[in-house]
Amino acid sequence: MAEIITPQPETQPPLFAPDGSPSKEVKEALKELEKEQNREYARKFAEEIADSIEERHKNHAP
Repeated sequence: MAEIITPQPETQPPLFAPDGSPSKEVKEALKELEKEQNREYARKFAEEIADSIEERHKNHAP
C-alpha cells in the first residue's frame, strides 16, 4: 500500500516582532534587497561610464 503524503503548509517567519518593529527576518531581507539594488545601480553606473568613454574615443578618433 502506498504511503499517503499530505502537503504541509509553508510556515513563514513573522513580519513584526512583538513590540511592533520589523522582525529580524524582515530586516535581513531588506538589507539583502538594498545590497542587490546597490549592485544593480553600480553596474548601470559602470556601463554608463564605459559607454561615455567609448563615445569619447569615437569622437576623437583620427
